[in-house]
Amino acid sequence: MSLKEFDIELSKIRNGQNHYTYRLEPAFFENFDNHTVKSSNMEIALELDKSDRLVNLRFNIKGSLGLDCEKCLAAYQQPVDHVSFLIVKITDEEQPKDEEDEIIYLSRKENCFNIGQHIYDFVLLALPFVKTCTEPGNLPECDREMLAKLELLSHPDTNEAEPDERWSKLKDFLSNN
Repeated sequence: MSLKEFDIELSKIRNGQNHYTYRLEPAFFENFDNHTVKSSNMEIALELDKSDRLVNLRFNIKGSLGLDCEKCLAAYQQPVDHVSFLIVKITDEEQPKDEEDEIIYLSRKENCFNIGQHIYDFVLLALPFVKTCTEPGNLPECDREMLAKLELLSHPDTNEAEPDERWSKLKDFLSNN
């Protein structure tokens, strides 16, 4: 999937409300060298409101992404339902140094900009910080062997080793002072 599909040519768009729909295939994520997204069933409904000097974009992101659970390593579908906004300001003024992420400045000479990177960023920001399936260990696709190993490593047997005698002497030294 080429990112050229996500070019918005402002000179060809009429002022007022405009609507676009994009489907995100797994090939879209390959453009960004993303190896975490295994499958994609995403739809982006873009509402674009254009005036002479300003373009407001509203991205309605819905669908699901195939990811790997970070706990049990099983593949699962992560639902996504998110709304993001972007503003394009058309001006000949110099771009401010403390540029905001939600505002893009375009000169009047530029009539095209690509929203592919923004869509990618919005989709990834809509994902949870820790990507886990709904019930780690209770789903048929969960890797039970990996979960058992994680459980074993997270709760080591406390009876394995006696405390080091040197630490005891140091504690006595601290308590005497």
